[in-house]
Amino acid sequence: MSDEQLLQIAGEGGLVGEAKLALQAEMENRKLTTEMVQSYRSEMLRYGNAAKTRDEDLKPIIGTRLLVGSFALLGRSYLSEDDKVRGIVVRTKWFEIRGFPIFPVASYRFSRKEVTTGLIKWNEEKLIDQIPLNWNQAIRTWF
Repeated sequence: MSDEQLLQIAGEGGLVGEAKLALQAEMENRKLTTEMVQSYRSEMLRYGNAAKTRDEDLKPIIGTRLLVGSFALLGRSYLSEDDKVRGIVVRTKWFEIRGFPIFPVASYRFSRKEVTTGLIKWNEEKLIDQIPLNWNQAIRTWF
């Protein structure tokens, strides 16, 4: 197991006596401390809250699952070199059925940055605005 997996298991708790002893021995062997366990748990909570906030922000754009199909944001492209340098991507909202894009609905610009918290990395996207449908991206995504 990786150090991260051990920290996660230690943070979750609920192990039987023998498993606790084995976990403690391995953590001592790898010089993992209880402070590291607490730090890892707080990072996971922060990451979970950031993902939850992102999902709530995007819900009005993506929509909800339908009986037959759903909506998804697909593709990543840039309108200009300036946008590329600033990390601003264009994504297109698609109506899809079983993961296959059927028709594009709208395009949006998102600021995208990589966030690192200790051992965890994720991409954070923030909606900037809606733009006219980006047909070049739509055609590339469709094919």
